Amino acid sequence: MRPPSNIAKLLGDTYDHSLCREVLLLCDGKPHVYAQSWITVEANELGLSNMGSKPLGERLFQESDWQRGELEVCHIQCSQSRKQLAELFCAPAVPFFARRSIFTNQNAKVLVCEIFNNGIE
Repeated sequence: MRPPSNIAKLLGDTYDHSLCREVLLLCDGKPHVYAQSWITVEANELGLSNMGSKPLGERLFQESDWQRGELEVCHIQCSQSRKQLAELFCAPAVPFFARRSIFTNQNAKVLVCEIFNNGIE
């Protein structure tokens, strides 16, 4: 899959194809975190393909070859995005927080983005 231009720019112009992995993490049956990861072909070849329900973070943090880049944090203010997230999280359209970082291993890259449900009671 060709990543959107903003994602491709973060991964580098040479990454025309990447896998997109999306998960919704639940706790007590309620959605707490939406995660979207973009896995380059090179990262896929290092064993990050076909992970099924296994946590991606578990692999990235257990294998010392993966290095985490700068952690970016933001507050989602776009009302349309907040409305969509509120529907996804079954929560009020309160401000949501997100973070992302790029993990590298040689020339392989993985962009991990997470949005947190702030409407948890």
